[in-house]
Amino acid sequence: MPASATPQPGPWLTAYGAVVGGTDPADTVLVGHSIGGVNVLRLLETHDPDRDGRFAGAVLVATPARDVGYEALEEFFAAPLDWPRIRRAATSIRVLTAVDDPVLAPDPIEHVRTFATELGATATVTAGGAHFGATPDDHIELPEVVHLIRDCLTGPR
Repeated sequence: MPASATPQPGPWLTAYGAVVGGTDPADTVLVGHSIGGVNVLRLLETHDPDRDGRFAGAVLVATPARDVGYEALEEFFAAPLDWPRIRRAATSIRVLTAVDDPVLAPDPIEHVRTFATELGATATVTAGGAHFGATPDDHIELPEVVHLIRDCLTGPR
């Protein structure tokens, strides 16, 4: 994403939209980590499923459902999320969150509840994992995300 050290909603949405714009939504699962997941939600808000079709799904990894107190990210939450519009834009939404996520503190499960209530999202909650690779040196593999993407494309097995 452009200027990842100083994220801005407008340029991020433009960059993500440019990549997604050439895809068939029915065969596309949008994936976002942390504030990137909020960028996915904002993209879904702008998507017209009646004109362009619904996305196969969205996978939100360690994504906040509301402002979590980071001044640099406040702009992503300046306007309330349009939950009904987001829900219409994707066939299924999956969430992956760790109960020990320090970014979603004090209650990471509250974010999960919001996604489940507002979007009908299915959640995978792990006991550990913190913020799933939040630092540049924290390279991890998340096979759970691959499974969630497949679920979006084929339905639960």
